[in-house]
Amino acid sequence: MHTCMHRALKTKHETPKYGLIYHASLIGQSSAKFKGKVSRVLSAKCALATRVDALGDGDDASIGEMWLAYVRVC
Repeated sequence: MHTCMHRALKTKHETPKYGLIYHASLIGQSSAKFKGKVSRVLSAKCALATRVDALGDGDDASIGEMWLAYVRVC
């Protein structure tokens, strides 16, 4: 992904639309109509989980499990 991104920026072409999250199994299970939306929700929840993990005091994964359940319901 990084090579494609750098190549696009260097040659002033369009950047790649899909990244690693788009190829996740959770995204692959959703219909084609909702893959973009589910990808955005999943990336947002991953970013929040990273912040909670880095800045939080707890050692449990309850927030991550809660957000995973939320993404699966969407």
